Amino acid sequence: PQRHHSEARGSREMSDLTEIGGILNGSGDPEDFSSALNALHRLLESDAGTQGPCISQGVADATVAALERRKCGTLAEGHLAAVKVMRTLMRNPEGLRWMVQGRAIPALSGVLSRSEDYGKSAAQEAVIVFLTLSASRANEEALLRSGSVEAMLDFVKGAEGGGQADVLAMKVLMNLSSSASVRTILVGAGGI
Repeated sequence: PQRHHSEARGSREMSDLTEIGGILNGSGDPEDFSSALNALHRLLESDAGTQGPCISQGVADATVAALERRKCGTLAEGHLAAVKVMRTLMRNPEGLRWMVQGRAIPALSGVLSRSEDYGKSAAQEAVIVFLTLSASRANEEALLRSGSVEAMLDFVKGAEGGGQADVLAMKVLMNLSSSASVRTILVGAGGI
């Protein structure tokens, strides 16, 4: 039902998953990737009906790849948009399944452990995603497998943390600390 805006928005606004996916899978410059990711985030937020197709058509996977390969270069707002896309998708069960089963969590761990490359805003957004994921025991296995605990420690120790984001990162570690393997990592890293 929420279709009536898209025609009126003018041809500059990317409002089509196929078009956005094409750009993300292509070999454009960082600006192209950044605007495609921002357009994708707006599309998913404004029309929840696009969230399923975003996953089934591989656009979500292309978003993860853009993050892993740092296709947005030094454009922090592009990296931030990619993380926001994941945060939007994980609100529904299908998106959450996609997050836990695929490459999304390792990619987000990379954002945290290399937050100086991705920018503070993307790292802080990634912490919020991890906080949501770590609140459910069901996701614990996926989080532990993906190096997110070590990444969280890197982030807390690094210069890009600070303030609220560090507090949230510590909450993630607390959520996961019931697991013996997490306690081992924390003690080994001198993280406590």
